[in-house]
Amino acid sequence: MAVLLALGLLALAACGGEGSGSGEETAGSDGGTPKVGGHLVVGTEADYNGFLPGREVASNRIMYAIYDPLMSYDSKGELHPYLAESLTGNATLDEFTLKLRPNVKFHDGTPLNAAAIKEIFDKHLKIPASRVFANLTIVDSLRTVDDLTVVYKLTTPNAAFPGLLAGVVGMPFSPTAATTKGDALLSSPVGTGPFTFESWQRDSHLIVKKNPNYWQPGLPYLDQITYRPIPDEDSRLASLLSGEIDTMLTVRQAQNVAKAAKESGGRIKEYPDIGNQVANININMQKPPMSDKRVRRAMGYAVKQEELISVQGLEGIAPVTTQLFAKDSPFYSEQAAKVYAMNDVPKARALATEYMNDPSRSDGKPVGSRINLGQFTCTAGVSSLNDLVLLYQGRWKDVGIDIELSLVDQTVLSQRSVGQAPDFKAGYDVTCTRGGSDEDPDVLYNSLYDVKAAANSNDIDNAEVKRLLDLGRRSGNPEERRKIYQDLMVVLAEEMPKIYHGGLATTNGAKAEVKNIPGWVFPDGTKGDGTPSSIVRYSHVWLDR
Repeated sequence: MAVLLALGLLALAACGGEGSGSGEETAGSDGGTPKVGGHLVVGTEADYNGFLPGREVASNRIMYAIYDPLMSYDSKGELHPYLAESLTGNATLDEFTLKLRPNVKFHDGTPLNAAAIKEIFDKHLKIPASRVFANLTIVDSLRTVDDLTVVYKLTTPNAAFPGLLAGVVGMPFSPTAATTKGDALLSSPVGTGPFTFESWQRDSHLIVKKNPNYWQPGLPYLDQITYRPIPDEDSRLASLLSGEIDTMLTVRQAQNVAKAAKESGGRIKEYPDIGNQVANININMQKPPMSDKRVRRAMGYAVKQEELISVQGLEGIAPVTTQLFAKDSPFYSEQAAKVYAMNDVPKARALATEYMNDPSRSDGKPVGSRINLGQFTCTAGVSSLNDLVLLYQGRWKDVGIDIELSLVDQTVLSQRSVGQAPDFKAGYDVTCTRGGSDEDPDVLYNSLYDVKAAANSNDIDNAEVKRLLDLGRRSGNPEERRKIYQDLMVVLAEEMPKIYHGGLATTNGAKAEVKNIPGWVFPDGTKGDGTPSSIVRYSHVWLDR
């Protein structure tokens, strides 16, 4: 999906008037009159460490239940206010005025107003311990204008700033609850969203219930959602087929969900998505020997991506990829595809040998000794992923590169990837992950500007990357920005912080009675962006039973 953020825009108002229902028909949306009530059970990949924007963030399939984003994307990839009423940029794109909707309250009954937005920003987001602190270095200050209006003053012009407010930076939580609860707010969140927190038993379930005072009349339709972490992919699908859960997300079993849906006689439906999503390994660029580009490129050349896709059982589903943008994205770079290192074992051996015979090799080991990458950390209990890491290990070994496998729980994997505040230094050598976004490129890549950013999990610190990011932020010209981000793709393809094993084929599987999974809409009826990355907004889901 191509995202429109190039603010020829200067003003973004809440969708309204004849715009109602604009955009293409959302694929897979269900007709019929929604039924009110019911209890939905959702199978998730893993449990999380908390549910507080800026501190510990769960999947957006949970965050969207408890919180509302200030901004969101429609079915054409265009950004609009959601919880906000309007967002207006000045002519130089270094100030943005946000106006809130009136009469919105947090779950604790306190008002969402300008004072709340400022307190959240000053005391919780724009602090070194925050995971979004580095993202917000572009914001110099936030000031209130009246009870419902704030102004973000940026350090430099930034055409992409509105996109930040579509993510966790733009998910307000109660500052009153933050004061009274302290760290307990991590595990008992208070937002403005369609569901209120009820209870959480780690590694067992999270329960949220219908917000009776939700600012959108008639929503949500469901009375309750129970999220059940089921880390094993096979067990999660089996739970759906047996009826123990109503819906599930998978990022590695798309082919099996498709097969189950086809053979279910209509009992199961699938809602697949790829978009600008990739499955990959991350390489810690600050740790020897991975800090040497020759080693990273040798790792890439040593593997054949088609083989990596095949071992996951994703032939015909996951495309070969060389960057975080899909081929139909305006930011996709043909040059980056040519520069990216893959499918050339002789080049892999040559680069590895050159490094091994370098007297000044970065790992300090004797000349001629094999390269040892340390540990390859991936999620335990996923058979296709286990096969994948063994394939990587074997192909690297063939060219003189050794690595030890370390399979851990997904929450442990996430902690090692992000690191700890305030510097968020990555705590891994090589790790399995996934990423990408259908949002504006700056929203996806702004963390690479700061090696201490929590989302900069490769610990990239590259002057050319920073230069291009700065140019992209300052420009409001769509064609100019397209070229800038294509150039950025080329730099990243050369540096090889990631090795891709296919486009990420995510899928929601659901019982047939679970309706309207991709069909969320803005308050005026304008169609939303569906389920990018297979993230569902359960505010609009209903049960036909």
